[in-house]
Amino acid sequence: MSKFANLFRIAYHGGDFHGSQVQPNVVTVEGVVKNILKNLGASSPLFASRTDKGVNATCNFITTTSNKKCKEYVGDFIERLEEYPIWITGFSDVEIDFNPRIAKEREYRYYVFNEKNKVLFNEAMQLFVGKHDFKNFARILHSDVVDTRRTVKQIDVTSKGKVIMCEIRGLSFLWHQVRKMIGAASDVTNGRKNLTDIEKGLNGHKVDFTMAKAEFLTLSNIKYDNIEDCPILEWQTFCGELNRLWNTTKNMIPDLDVEKDEQKLVAAEIFQQLIYDYAIYRKHPDRLKVLNFKLAEA
Repeated sequence: MSKFANLFRIAYHGGDFHGSQVQPNVVTVEGVVKNILKNLGASSPLFASRTDKGVNATCNFITTTSNKKCKEYVGDFIERLEEYPIWITGFSDVEIDFNPRIAKEREYRYYVFNEKNKVLFNEAMQLFVGKHDFKNFARILHSDVVDTRRTVKQIDVTSKGKVIMCEIRGLSFLWHQVRKMIGAASDVTNGRKNLTDIEKGLNGHKVDFTMAKAEFLTLSNIKYDNIEDCPILEWQTFCGELNRLWNTTKNMIPDLDVEKDEQKLVAAEIFQQLIYDYAIYRKHPDRLKVLNFKLAEA
């Protein structure tokens, strides 16, 4: 019997899970997905990236193997996910040796609220761009033997009223690295640290920085050399997932207070990604009008 490697792009609200990785006696994204796939005759999933408790994803990937192609059981997969805040946003059959952890870029998005000095915040964040030793900006267990050097390719900081959106791109990140980077920049703008402290931390000096909250961090994109773009759902499946998302988001468009209702923000981001995907792939840019929800403004 033929074996197929199935790739699924998934999104989820992290606040409902104790992280993505399977853990005993708690609900995790992997635990839910693993049990469903097992009942559908597929193997245990391999996740492209792990996320901590509370961290969200609008674009994570999983691979599994089965004796079916994706389209033969994606409908059943989605149906069994209905009671969980996990959405299938794309799928594709890939080569049997495809490894989702070998990506060319990962992107995280973080929302910062009520930041008074946005210029200084951006200046602090730009210090992280390039190749550095991030051991002072990560959680490193004594049992870990890891190279703590990482390359941050790009950091974009934009603002809408009281909200700053920070997008961080790199090949890979250490445990808690993004949250520590955000926390360090906030330490600078709040007078607890200065820019020199960040530079010292990157040069190997021991400096303690605040770690930002998990719930405003989202894994927003993963790119591969051998996959041109994220796979797109077929129209019927796409509409079903939009409807499921709409039940979460309908009460907050167009007036969304993201600081008070972070879960709806995450759902709105996923909703936005789905609409954007379909508009691009089907060449209907007018559909992008649906994206005009606005963040809370000053």
